[in-house]
Formats: sequence, structure tokens, C-alpha cells
Amino acid sequence: MICGEYAHLAVDECGAPERVLGSKLHLVKTPIEAKLTVDAIEPLLIRGGDQHFAQPKLVSITLPTELGTVYSRAELRKLVEFCRSKNLWVH
Repeated sequence: MICGEYAHLAVDECGAPERVLGSKLHLVKTPIEAKLTVDAIEPLLIRGGDQHFAQPKLVSITLPTELGTVYSRAELRKLVEFCRSKNLWVH
């Protein structure tokens, strides 16, 4: 699961996604506005198919972000199109 470093999943859930879902959180550094970007997500996908690396399957977008910023339609469209092209689910 890929999410921003400030995401509720990473900061406020006290490890519940890992414990309950059995999934690893890949935290992405986000700029001051706490928004995920394609450029921030893409490096986590370079080891696709590598049995020695957790395989991301989902990108979690928080809207509004924990810092109160909002994605534009264009930003969301770009993220969702990228995720679909990489077979990533979007939450």
C-alpha cells in the first residue's frame, strides 16, 4: 500500500493496516502540501516482480490531505490514470 508520509493510515492508525490487513505501508515523501504525485510513486514500482521486495498494489489518496490541501481534478486524473496503467488500485 502506497500512501503519503502524513496520511491518516500511516500516522493515526497505530499499525492497524499492517496488523489487520497484513499489508506493508510504503510511505512516500510529500511536499509541504502533502499531496502524492506520480513522480513520488513511480520509484516504488521499479522492483515489480522482484520476489525480494514488497509489491505495491494500492495507492491511498487522502482528500483533503491531513494538512488541509485539496487535489485538483487534473491532479487526481493524472494519479488515477497512472495507477491504472500500472495495475494499482486507488483508495
